[in-house]
Amino acid sequence: MAACAFCQLPYPESDLQMVEGRPLCPQCRVPVLEAKASAAAAPDDGRPPRIILPVGRKKFVTVPAGTSPAGLAAMACTAAAAVAALGAVYAALQFVFGSWVYGLLEGLWARPLSYARGIAPLLAGYAIGWPAGKAGMRAGNRSAWACLAVGAAAGLAAVYWTWALHLGLEGGLPDPRAVWAELGPLAESRPWDHNGVTLAPSGYLIVWSLEALAFVSGSVAGALFGSDLASAPWCEPCRRNLRRERLFRNLTGIPDKTRFTAALRNGDLSPLLELELYAGRPDLFTEVRLWRCPLCESTLCLDLVAADRVAPRRVEREFLLEGLALDPTAYGWVLRRFDGLVDELERRGP
Repeated sequence: MAACAFCQLPYPESDLQMVEGRPLCPQCRVPVLEAKASAAAAPDDGRPPRIILPVGRKKFVTVPAGTSPAGLAAMACTAAAAVAALGAVYAALQFVFGSWVYGLLEGLWARPLSYARGIAPLLAGYAIGWPAGKAGMRAGNRSAWACLAVGAAAGLAAVYWTWALHLGLEGGLPDPRAVWAELGPLAESRPWDHNGVTLAPSGYLIVWSLEALAFVSGSVAGALFGSDLASAPWCEPCRRNLRRERLFRNLTGIPDKTRFTAALRNGDLSPLLELELYAGRPDLFTEVRLWRCPLCESTLCLDLVAADRVAPRRVEREFLLEGLALDPTAYGWVLRRFDGLVDELERRGP
């Protein structure tokens, strides 16, 4: 039995696999000769070891786009359920506590609780869109256009549903299909007057249009935020974005970016581990961002960014590598290396 110098796990010599003429450790898939060379070169000279990523690995953790039938179906079904439930609650509260229109207008005369009623449509729309976006994300949707379409449709459906229920509670809607036809007579039968200011029927229609716009805007915003479409790497098995675990700034600049990134693309992390940490605020520096899936913790990657401080408060950044996939061992080496540099800089002090 022998032990891999990279993952430290024992393996029988007969289990070695040959890929591209190199024997691979059956557990970590790292070339055994490279692993032994890395272990032998971690000597006492203070240099970081040479880390070679496995052959045949997935090189990049990407940010996917597009949608799927399952994603659209999940969004639509969740939005329909949210419209039915939250729309009923909204209509009941509006019937008991008064229309949001009165709340918004009376809020202009310094009634703080009325402002809360004034933003109710926006909050209700967001509460409808957010679970739909979250359900779509879990089902594979990564399309902003799908979120816009489903969010807008859910917002319009919520407007119709809440008005139908509200008018039904008042006993003035014998047929739910006549919602829009009832709005004109309703506006004329309810003049609103406060301190000499009268809202004409056309004014009611304008304000109700704003209510519909608030519902749709809140629903679209909720769907987009619920889908978490930020440009973060994506863990395909867990159906969620990776979380940025660490950000290392002020690392030494990279003279030859082409050769440096080519080495990392080919799996050689040695140039990365040779970066040092500046003390102070350099004009040219490198950033390394480490990402980890918060659920499975096995999808790992890094971003490599070249930064140029062109002004005291302005930094221009160029992404050299995005989502470079790492195995747990290599991720641990990178994390320990740069954490050690930070600790050493803190011990030295200013």
